[in-house]
Amino acid sequence: MFLFFFIILVAIYTYNLIKYSANVPIEFDFDFILAMLNKYIEATSLSEKFSVIFCLHNAHIIIFYRLFF
Repeated sequence: MFLFFFIILVAIYTYNLIKYSANVPIEFDFDFILAMLNKYIEATSLSEKFSVIFCLHNAHIIIFYRLFF
């Protein structure tokens, strides 16, 4: 009985989270995405475009954001 009640509460919470949450960029997304897009558009060759995608950002590579956003 407890497990069923717990599953119902998790389902309600997940539904409300998905329905009412806003898809807004967080923290560094605005500057990062806009700067990356400008560099990508200004790149003339394919090798320059790959270097923009795979360049370091704060000592790590953020490929997911660069490919999908």
